[in-house]
Amino acid sequence: MGYPYFQGGVGILPGDWDEIVRALTSMGYTFAHRFYLLRRDLQLMVEEDVPMADLRLEYQRSQTEVRYRIYYRLVEQVASARVLALEATEGESRPLHLLDISVAEPWRNRNIGKWLLRRIINDATMAGFDELIAFPSSRYSVALALFGQQGFIEQNYRGYSLEKELAQ
Repeated sequence: MGYPYFQGGVGILPGDWDEIVRALTSMGYTFAHRFYLLRRDLQLMVEEDVPMADLRLEYQRSQTEVRYRIYYRLVEQVASARVLALEATEGESRPLHLLDISVAEPWRNRNIGKWLLRRIINDATMAGFDELIAFPSSRYSVALALFGQQGFIEQNYRGYSLEKELAQ
């Protein structure tokens, strides 16, 4: 019994990384995923509509992080999200980073993700953050559409992940 293959990966940040990208691709790494930088100014609250009965939203807070979980009838987790507040340097805006947002497969297309994202926007606005930032992958076209509908604007940034099969 064994694993069929191993995989390695690396992330690339924007900027003048031409030499590094050339070196990695010459060693067999291939582009796997593209990431966008989306941001939304937080000035106004948005309307939240709970999509259906028997859903409960729970929070788990630490000093810099909040985890959101939505449960159906207190038993089945149907959605989750995680946000992280980073220290702002003097003169900069106070951003909140949306690290993850997901809805379980059988619960998609019921406006649960929309409700969760709007709750995050409202909580961040009430907490005094200036902007909400997300780095969704190009793999998630539904999430990209949802962010666009909720006022997120694409910034001049492209991030990529590269992968390489290491052994067979």
